[in-house]
Amino acid sequence: LQMGEIKRKTTFRYLYRRMMNSLGVDAIKDVFEKAEEQYKSKELREKIYEWASENSDVADVLFKLFILESGKNISAWKWLTGENLSNQELNALNLKANLLDVNDYIQVLKIMGRIFWEIKHVKLLFFIDESEALKQCKDEDSIAGWEHALRLLFDQENEHVGVIFAISVRTMEEEDMPEPFTFSSVQTRISPSGNIELR
Repeated sequence: LQMGEIKRKTTFRYLYRRMMNSLGVDAIKDVFEKAEEQYKSKELREKIYEWASENSDVADVLFKLFILESGKNISAWKWLTGENLSNQELNALNLKANLLDVNDYIQVLKIMGRIFWEIKHVKLLFFIDESEALKQCKDEDSIAGWEHALRLLFDQENEHVGVIFAISVRTMEEEDMPEPFTFSSVQTRISPSGNIELR
């Protein structure tokens, strides 16, 4: 997965949507089909709400999208991947709001990671290539959002989702790195063993 085109005000939502779409509705559908083989209907519903206990809206959408409608509800998938829905679309899904911030996005990733682990006993690992593109992000609020997202992704409490960022820079010095990676709150979670320099 490539970082993609980063602009001055690009937020983490851009990468989140790319990560979810790279994971794909079919792969998630496959996991839930396997879950249906392991659990009876009522038990599976309870399990989904247990795995997504941090966010009942996510649990509702996952159950509707993958159990009731076999991955065919386009609006539900759009919502899950961070696309803003209209009020009419939200009402149709019995939702009050879109996923709006970094906490929401990381929460969904962690929920997906737990579900993959519980059903298939695999952890999610995303490889983000050309991450030096993040140097193009210059807006303070956007940078703060990226820093918050990286801190949550690299935190020890995140047990089931791994992310590798490949960054092509002259040196590993702070002035050459994309700014979100230079914050101490991020560095303390990945250093020293988390930084691997390839020559």
